[in-house]
Amino acid sequence: MLNRKDIYVLVLILTICNNIIAQNLKRPIILVKSSDKPTILKKIETQPWAKKTYSDFIEKLNQDVNLHESNADAFLRGMHLIGMTEEQEKCPLLSYLS
Repeated sequence: MLNRKDIYVLVLILTICNNIIAQNLKRPIILVKSSDKPTILKKIETQPWAKKTYSDFIEKLNQDVNLHESNADAFLRGMHLIGMTEEQEKCPLLSYLS
């Protein structure tokens, strides 16, 4: 049976390992099958439409990251709640987070 000290050490080790793994990821991550990734990356390099789509995505992503870092509340309030009408989105759900 694990005592409290053992649990704290285990949590600390898992947290450190998780941070190390997360920091080694190259962002943004492309969520595709491993077999499709080289083809997609090649298209981004060689096809103007793919390069523009990727560049536009990165630009928007950077804007969102900057907004989140400078004003997380405004960023969260600007997010659309999927499946809700405009009237339902006015519900002050995020006021509890501030």
